[in-house]
Amino acid sequence: MFPGLVSDTEARVGRRHQANAIGLQISAAGLGGALLPSLAGAFARRLGLEVIPIYMAVAVLLLTAFYMLTTILGKRLSYRQTSRPG
Repeated sequence: MFPGLVSDTEARVGRRHQANAIGLQISAAGLGGALLPSLAGAFARRLGLEVIPIYMAVAVLLLTAFYMLTTILGKRLSYRQTSRPG
């Protein structure tokens, strides 16, 4: 999924912003790949292993909310750009 999203970046942001957007995608993936498991481990150490399913459920809900928000905002932005006269 991730390689597909990165390869489709130009279609979403345009050639002008493609390099910067890919850089942000890669850095966010690296940060998330390091931070999310570390937080899960810290919570498990402090609160017990029972917190892991709750943590994962919250993470899934937050990621779904972010996805829906960006999808809605992306549609609104593309509608505004296509509905401009000129």
